Amino acid sequence: MSENNHSGHRARLKSRLKSEGAAKLDDTTVLELLLTYALPRRDTRPIAEALIQRYRTLKNVINAPMDDLVLTDGISEHTALLIGLMPEIAERLKVQSSDADNLFVSDMAGNYFVSKYRGVTDECVMAMALTDGGEVVDCTVVKHGDINSASFQIRSLTEVAIKNSVSHLMIAHNHPSGNLIPSAADLDTTRRISLSLASNGIELCEHFICSDKGYIKLMH
Repeated sequence: MSENNHSGHRARLKSRLKSEGAAKLDDTTVLELLLTYALPRRDTRPIAEALIQRYRTLKNVINAPMDDLVLTDGISEHTALLIGLMPEIAERLKVQSSDADNLFVSDMAGNYFVSKYRGVTDECVMAMALTDGGEVVDCTVVKHGDINSASFQIRSLTEVAIKNSVSHLMIAHNHPSGNLIPSAADLDTTRRISLSLASNGIELCEHFICSDKGYIKLMH
């Protein structure tokens, strides 16, 4: 397809998207449109078709590991990163658009943490800062390493709350082994963190353990 034909075809696709919405477009066409933003000078239809043929659905393509996606002809690391960003955005939107009154005990927070740990192979601790209404204002790594180690400073969690002017936190740590069973140390650390934060007027709403198998809650 010539450059002029590329431009015309893409203009028609974008026009359909504006007039019909993505819901009326098939998986291949939606993927083709997405790929145009990473591959502005290529005919992305054959690549989209190859991906759908390989993974069967758009959902499977979007959730495929980056190192697997790049095995498809035409998919570079740059393009795979764009594709992999989609589920991250979707999880963030779900958390931010959820019922604020329910977010503190919602599975959405757990799923959001799981998405943040996707591809992380080393242990680390994350903290999510929440407004009184349950809106997520920050989610950041506060420590690389075991949450139960002597080097972990609860002060780092307090600093997240102060930095974001909030009084509610959720925290998570991962078990790269996949084992979601909490240890006695996990439970003791949760109690210590909760009491320490409470002494500074900060509520620990939940502590999650995450792995590629999902998550568990340690408090509710």
